[in-house]
Amino acid sequence: MPDGPQVQQSVWDRLAPIYGLAGPDHFSAYARRLVEAVPLHQSTLVLDLACGTGALASAVASAVPFARLVAVDRSVPMLRRTAQQLSERGARYAAAAMDAQILAIADRTFGAVLCGSSLDSFAEPAQALAEMHRVLRPGGSLGLWVAPSWWWQGDARWDWHNDLLVSLGVRVGQVPAGLAGPVSLRQMIQSAGFQDVQIRADEFGLRFTDADEWWQWIWSHGFRQVVERLPADQLRTYRKRALDRIGRGGIEGRMAALIATGARYGDG
Repeated sequence: MPDGPQVQQSVWDRLAPIYGLAGPDHFSAYARRLVEAVPLHQSTLVLDLACGTGALASAVASAVPFARLVAVDRSVPMLRRTAQQLSERGARYAAAAMDAQILAIADRTFGAVLCGSSLDSFAEPAQALAEMHRVLRPGGSLGLWVAPSWWWQGDARWDWHNDLLVSLGVRVGQVPAGLAGPVSLRQMIQSAGFQDVQIRADEFGLRFTDADEWWQWIWSHGFRQVVERLPADQLRTYRKRALDRIGRGGIEGRMAALIATGARYGDG
């Protein structure tokens, strides 16, 4: 018999060993771009919220070698990969398993709060933003990036993929309304108390060497939530039709993102 209660793995736990390691690495690319957009100094205490496997924390450690980092995530396997990366870089850091919507952190602790590719995965993104504001010191900086749509949506080169999902009756879910565009995202961030909110649209080119690399890539990030839900026969059909279609043309695409910065001022 088992020695104790079995803990059910989340999709993020299952993703941890391969997260961001297959195909084009949009996580690291956007991490670097976000770090360039946020004022960070050697003495800054930085919170990486929902850190995943450490792309953003690693970008901070590279850009500001003496910054102090705290990385939090609900997935312990993800945290282990972050800790390994930061340890290898000799970074000053702490890592803790924590829910971004209920942070066990004192008010006004950090000089910067960063969050990459995660706000849309929270059940209550507005609550997570309120927590970011609460733990940020007056004068501190906010930086985050979100994907306002799935990677194939709005890209004519991948219209066939959308048609394939529809034909199979696959439901992919929608990005929360407040994150779907720059105007609504700015409003959500401002509603949490942030000021000087700046939003810019960005794009990262996706280039796959072959169809097999694309297939590995879709299992290595959030789209895994979709393919994991497919029954075995439906998954086989999806794979065959997709790989057949990709085999007839080039394999390129784009990952769209919104990069947002802001600040907390005064006692508000």
